[in-house]
Amino acid sequence: MHPKKLNIEWFCSHYLHQLRSCAKLQSLSSGQKLHTQITKLGLHHYGPIPNSLVEMYGKCGVIDHALKVFDEMPQRDPVSWASILTAYNHAGFPHKTLSLFLRMWELDKLLPDHFVIASLVRSCASLVDVRLGKQVHAHFVLSPFYEDDVVKSSLVDLYSKCGFLDYARMVFDSIKVKNTISWTALVSGYARIGRKTDAVELFRRMPGRNLLSWSALISGLVHSGHGNDACSIFRNMRREVDHGADPFILSSVIAASANMAALQLGKQLHCLVILLGFERNLYISNSLVDMYAKCSDLLAAKGIFSYISNRDVVSWTSIIVAMAQHGQAKEALALYDEMVMDGVKPNEVTFLGLIYACSHVGLVNKGRHFFNTMVQDYGMKPSLHHYTCLLDVLSRSGHLDEAEKLLKTMPYNPDEAAWAALLSACRKHKNTEVAIRVADHLLCLGPEDPSSYILLSNTYASASMWDNVSKVRKIMSTTYLKREPGYSCIELAKVSQVFYAGETSHPMQEKLIGLLEELDLEMRKRGYVPDTSYVLHELEQHEKERHLLWHSERWAVAYGLLKSAPGTTIRIVKNLRTCGDCHMVLKFISSIVKREIIVRDINRHLQAEYLYTGRNLPLHCSGTPLRSLIKKDAIEDALASFQPVILVLEDVARSEAEIERALKKALMISYSEPFLNGHPKRGTVGGGGGLKKIVRLAYGDQMWCPSHQFAGPLLGVEVVVTSSALVEFDIEKESDEADWLQVRERGGEARKEKNSSAATTRQVMVTMAG
Repeated sequence: MHPKKLNIEWFCSHYLHQLRSCAKLQSLSSGQKLHTQITKLGLHHYGPIPNSLVEMYGKCGVIDHALKVFDEMPQRDPVSWASILTAYNHAGFPHKTLSLFLRMWELDKLLPDHFVIASLVRSCASLVDVRLGKQVHAHFVLSPFYEDDVVKSSLVDLYSKCGFLDYARMVFDSIKVKNTISWTALVSGYARIGRKTDAVELFRRMPGRNLLSWSALISGLVHSGHGNDACSIFRNMRREVDHGADPFILSSVIAASANMAALQLGKQLHCLVILLGFERNLYISNSLVDMYAKCSDLLAAKGIFSYISNRDVVSWTSIIVAMAQHGQAKEALALYDEMVMDGVKPNEVTFLGLIYACSHVGLVNKGRHFFNTMVQDYGMKPSLHHYTCLLDVLSRSGHLDEAEKLLKTMPYNPDEAAWAALLSACRKHKNTEVAIRVADHLLCLGPEDPSSYILLSNTYASASMWDNVSKVRKIMSTTYLKREPGYSCIELAKVSQVFYAGETSHPMQEKLIGLLEELDLEMRKRGYVPDTSYVLHELEQHEKERHLLWHSERWAVAYGLLKSAPGTTIRIVKNLRTCGDCHMVLKFISSIVKREIIVRDINRHLQAEYLYTGRNLPLHCSGTPLRSLIKKDAIEDALASFQPVILVLEDVARSEAEIERALKKALMISYSEPFLNGHPKRGTVGGGGGLKKIVRLAYGDQMWCPSHQFAGPLLGVEVVVTSSALVEFDIEKESDEADWLQVRERGGEARKEKNSSAATTRQVMVTMAG
């Protein structure tokens, strides 16, 4: 072989290897340097090098450079086209992939091979365009490559993402050698559409499961509303897989706890995030903000948000929507101003939250301004939800004619929520004429929400249209029983209690009714008048009032009052919309018992607030994953004792980083073992003890350290900063008899507020190394 040719082949092989490394590492600067060297040597058109350059630029996301190299190729082959099409897919331009493919025959008279077809299928999957995907599939079946397993795996992914799981399964079964991608795609598809049994069964049969497979199953179950199953599978994964967690899986499970409003589970996951060293991960931080907001712990949500250093649009949108949902419009608008000043471009969800915030405080001009800004300044197309929110802004503020005009001129068919919002506003502002027109439209839609029928019945009754009232009630009597029964859920001491509307079999029924009747008498003294319009049954007035007493959220509140310690926030999740009368009752009860009551329903977060909040200083730890300096036998002895574990930090008058490490060690003892290993011990997280740990830090003369104002309450741990001597403390316990102990400093009087018997406590000393 000629020496010169041998030299060229060596250089070519060397640069190909280097370019593949740059593509894999997405190292653009190194790739550009290699490109310069290749050009100087005159190898930029030699053999497979141009295709590798296109691939490198594509994976680095520099699509313009990739297209320039592609256009300058003297002769292109199917591999060249596959490379540029893959580059467009990787850069997030699947629609351009399809448009460029149409020029393949026009420019080079080439037919697509299996690599090109696989790129086209991936584009259709990204666009969730099953119609176009079927056309590509048909071309594939008629091509010489009809048995290619790579294309078939891409087709499984396409049909799974589009929800055509029967098609996906047929293609999957035809694959001779199934790879992880095809298995994972089908598992994810089943999970995302709610076919839980099929997803789990297929997952169990899957060979060589990896973190991506676990992630597909867990995130799919979360997406389809099976949060409990997702958390159970996550615990199994932690036992089966070494280092079994990554940020994406953790964010999915945190989203599950958010959807279920399971605050305690969310706090355990927050602890796990810190112990694994992911507390600075942006995706996880965004998920934590959303979780705490959906669990109505705004203090924690704001705290987490305040310590995100590289906030993106999801971070800002999460906290803006959280403020909006909880009626804090001024805070939401102020956050938007900060977001714009920070140079972050808002998205459609951001504006949805802003318009929603305006609707509940009557900021009509602001609402119009945000709607117009979204369209004119950012070129976004408003969705039906945006129009519905703007409609709500106008109708709540009495601009009924403008709202009705918007409803009739919007480029979407108004749904039930839009008509119901306008009808509710018409009743509020006593505009009977518009109310009747809107009610007729709503009735023609055949509403599915029971509250819409209540609105209709009351509207027609106010206008003395008794025939229509009778018609509405007849519809309700034939369809209402078929709908999902209303229930409310409350979690105390790691045990969930579910109350159904009209329930008569609860073992504490007499106590609950007795308490509700006492509260009812006190509320009436304070001006409460039952709104029986929410009762559609033909009953006497006193029977209607009695019927309201059986609403599930009232029973859940009564149970919480009887079973929890005074001052504890009562958190309830309801599957249906809270009626107007119950909303008023929650406010009265909150003021009477001096408790914060939070009810999360399908409509929005309702908060009954009062003067006393009793919230503790939030805590968030940062830094590298800890290396425990505690003796292992001391920890195991304390946990195995089935007694409450008291954590004391000793001799920590050192640097901020050392203090944080000591605190992390305390958290590890307190919370990691039960959840990480899936074996709860009594008196710890996951068990039935319902313990609240309180960690006190002694700094000597250092009274303050900024790290202890980090965001987010962590598993109920309260951090108290004191000076000089160590502080001895007891544990606040939430038991069935509502026993609790007040925290007292050493030397002070440690008195019990109720019940003189207290559990024996054990101290675990956490001492910094010298």
